[in-house]
Amino acid sequence: MQVRVPGKVMLSGEYLVLIGGTAVLVPVPRYMTLTSVDSADPSSDTPVVREALAEPIPELAELETDLPPLQVAVDRSQFMTTDADGVTHKLGLGGSAAEAVGVISMRFQRCGVDWKAIPETIFKYADNAHRRAQGGMGSGADVAAIAYRKPIRFRRVNDQAEVEVIEKPQPEFIPELALAWTGVSANTREFVPKFLAWIESEDGHQYRKSLIETSEGLARKWFVREFKKYRNYLDMHTFMLAGNLRDAGIKWMLPNQYDLYRWAAFAGGFAKPTGAGGGDMTLLIGDLSLEDRPELIIELDPFAEH
Repeated sequence: MQVRVPGKVMLSGEYLVLIGGTAVLVPVPRYMTLTSVDSADPSSDTPVVREALAEPIPELAELETDLPPLQVAVDRSQFMTTDADGVTHKLGLGGSAAEAVGVISMRFQRCGVDWKAIPETIFKYADNAHRRAQGGMGSGADVAAIAYRKPIRFRRVNDQAEVEVIEKPQPEFIPELALAWTGVSANTREFVPKFLAWIESEDGHQYRKSLIETSEGLARKWFVREFKKYRNYLDMHTFMLAGNLRDAGIKWMLPNQYDLYRWAAFAGGFAKPTGAGGGDMTLLIGDLSLEDRPELIIELDPFAEH
């Protein structure tokens, strides 16, 4: 038995989703495949896999008592890349979130439940497991995007997650989207505590309300109007956030991302970091000559079936 779940990318709302802001995420056509196996070494399981295997699921309690303990093998290869020196890097597509969603989905699947039909339930239990494994760090946005496998708006207020599935709009409202690999894996565990400490400081607190409001304003523009009509808003928001993160001691935009920004802007498009930044993937927007780029490029079709 196998379960295959996609990666994710955050179009906007990075960091701000941690403090009540709104993020927009879409699936990425790179997949993590989990396979049930007869024998596996439990010590090789990641903390997220262990927590997802142990997550209490009342709906399955009786059914699972008649089944042997679930053991899984995880193929993460599509969430990774190898550089010219043979060094393997994570791409930043939500690997730990995909593990949580994949294991919870497999537990439903082997009990005869169509996991793709119950994204809200999959998200609930996968989010519980993921947050425990991460020590409570993170918003759960990545888990939700992978569980729903569709473009979503996400925010978390008073520890209550709100997920809004974005219905497929008219074609002219779907910009051309792609991801470019920066060549460096980001360190979310290092960056998130820095941001949270800064936003609670006297310097950071003064920006809190405006940052949350701009994240919500931008979230309501994606896929609702033509990209050229809100490109300047995204530009302003991106560089305002980059400046705030710099004040927090976080180098969100790398030099090659500034280069990508200039290259894309020259062609009438846009480029920005995704997620925690400081590496991982760069979002490219617009009708760009992707074949001219030397980086690993992943083209996105956000409203495709995943």
